[in-house]
Amino acid sequence: MRDRVEPFSEAINQALALERPRLVRLCASLTGDAAVAEDLAQETLLEAWRIWSRLNDPAALSPWLAAIARNVCLRWRRSAACAPLIHPANPADLDQADRPNLPAGVDDTLCDLERHELATLLDRALALLPSDTRVALVQHYIEEMPQAAIATRLGMSEGAVAARIYRGKRAFRRLLVGELRADADVFGLLPPDEMPAGWREARIWCPECGQHRLLGRLDQAAGDFMLRCPRCSPEPGLEISYAIEHLALFNGIYGLKAAHTRMLNWSYRYYRGVLAQRHTGAAACAVCERPVPVQLHIPHDDPLVHPALRGQRGVYVLCDCQSGAHHFFTCTRGLTLHLPQVRQFWRAHPRMCALPEREIDLGGCAGIVTGFESLGGPARIEVVALRDSYEVLSIHGASDDVRHRK
Repeated sequence: MRDRVEPFSEAINQALALERPRLVRLCASLTGDAAVAEDLAQETLLEAWRIWSRLNDPAALSPWLAAIARNVCLRWRRSAACAPLIHPANPADLDQADRPNLPAGVDDTLCDLERHELATLLDRALALLPSDTRVALVQHYIEEMPQAAIATRLGMSEGAVAARIYRGKRAFRRLLVGELRADADVFGLLPPDEMPAGWREARIWCPECGQHRLLGRLDQAAGDFMLRCPRCSPEPGLEISYAIEHLALFNGIYGLKAAHTRMLNWSYRYYRGVLAQRHTGAAACAVCERPVPVQLHIPHDDPLVHPALRGQRGVYVLCDCQSGAHHFFTCTRGLTLHLPQVRQFWRAHPRMCALPEREIDLGGCAGIVTGFESLGGPARIEVVALRDSYEVLSIHGASDDVRHRK
């Protein structure tokens, strides 16, 4: 038996070693942090070694390892308690003092803002309920008190408390599907069978013109999500945000605002992960995780891209997956909008419009400046990046707690 174990172990080592480069690229794409990708890939390989006996089909090694890598990266993000920081993929590009880092906790702040808005809506709903019903619901669902304790505190029987909670839940639901329906729809609080189908107003102002609210369509079961502006994106293919058959991304999501937030988070991590691997010329496909070429402009010959977008600067990845061709792309303005600092500016100034993109000279290097300005005042935010790599050098106009400068 011992003679058979040693050759088998060597075969495992060789198989895993061949997968390592792909896993490093995948981890960089999943986390947006090339600096930790090596460690996460190594952790993936160690975990695969420990559970090697669970691999029933050696031909399925690559997708099996990809699944392990996704879990490893998910654990890393949870332990980090915030979105990954951005580091230059090539340390020689910038001196140590000039390397830009996105501030820790920015995504936490964004999530806190989402929770605050949701809490405000729920407070509004609770305030419309009778005081005794509101007290019972708050004590049971927020303070997590058992019904017996609530009965003792209120001086009534457990049966009376249970009845009050039941009536309160029904009244709360009637408010969400009635008087507060529009707000509940935004946060996906309506029951699935109450969710409207087709295009509906997202109650998010267009970041391009600031003149119209976006229209959205979400098919959670199919993984399809689109946001468009009646003025800026009247034709198919010009959507502000677009995802097709992205099944895992919208699990448990029914509201347009929640779907948009999740789409922005995914786009930020994926495209920054792709850029972190730009020096290799390849990045992991978001569907099958295979390494595929990266282009820093949208090609002129892709018939699936709207003619108005072809040739623009951006990030473009095309993969001929077994399930069909998939392409992922975003223009420079999209890369700017995904940044957490810009998203915070958007929240502070819901009605903003895009500034014209312009080129600047950065001491012999070509740079580009993109940004947005508020329609309600003089506030604006501008992002300075290298033209040929989209490496963010500075962000001007962000609040002090999220600003980073060269």
